Amino acid sequence: MKKKELLAQQQRLDEYNQNILNQFGYIASSSSANLTNNSLPRQTTAQKLAEIEKMDNIQFEFYLSRIFTYKGCTVKFTPVIDDYGADMVVEKGGVVTAVRCLITKEILGCEVVYDSLKALSAYSCDQCMVITNGYFNSAAVKHAKGKKIVLVDKDTLIEDFINIKLAEQLETPKD
Repeated sequence: MKKKELLAQQQRLDEYNQNILNQFGYIASSSSANLTNNSLPRQTTAQKLAEIEKMDNIQFEFYLSRIFTYKGCTVKFTPVIDDYGADMVVEKGGVVTAVRCLITKEILGCEVVYDSLKALSAYSCDQCMVITNGYFNSAAVKHAKGKKIVLVDKDTLIEDFINIKLAEQLETPKD
């Protein structure tokens, strides 16, 4: 793609993102966004997983950004092009985390870990996190061990949906 086409695509995506934010009455950098609607029946875990499975990566990013904002985090989206392996940068309690969001039907490997670790220096982050509706292979888990990266798979998403704990991991940087 030519640079002009990429810039036009970025502008369309920015407009799309703003429309979604407006639709939900949501401001990404606000920690006081109202994300609950008590008039709707509470979803079961199976219903929420089915909803997530239907999302594309952009919808998944917004879904996760709303969770982080609900938990008191500040969320800033990264550029669509040349994002250095991160979709958003999340800050809570002075800890800055680069977050990559992936919707996939595949098992994720080391490449995702390598790509995501680039975001540490690119965005001056304390740690990074990869969140997926799938799973990581043993090589990816082994490679992430001892590094400043948190891997969040489908099982953790289920647990977090039940307990809403995901953002708590952002308060303490990974050693």
